Amino acid sequence: MQTEIPFAHVFITRIETQLESRQKITIALSQEASLDMYLINLRYTGALAEIDDALDAHRLFLERYFAAGVFVIAGPKVPREGGVILVSNIERERLDAILAEDPFTQQNLAHYEITEFKATRLAPGLNLPEPSADA
Repeated sequence: MQTEIPFAHVFITRIETQLESRQKITIALSQEASLDMYLINLRYTGALAEIDDALDAHRLFLERYFAAGVFVIAGPKVPREGGVILVSNIERERLDAILAEDPFTQQNLAHYEITEFKATRLAPGLNLPEPSADA
């Protein structure tokens, strides 16, 4: 069975195949239908006491952009040397402006290394948020 699903201004073709008693689901994005995504590797440059002081404000910043559909995943690294943020489907210039709002950036507490990539495969059942227009 083949169906088309609207997803972030493109169409994804989902192909489902029944194999014996197991179901295998593959979701593939064509080259034209790839999503621009960013992996942000945040490295602390300040002392952990300074990080802790700014952490509540940083979490509010994260919540704002999760609610707007921009951030997909975020969390601290282990060991606690920084964090990681996965961002979906916005322009790089907009991402740079968003990161400039982060209290960690404003207080010079972290350095962001940004890696852009094209998402061409998604796990079955994964639904990425579509960023709101005001994000």
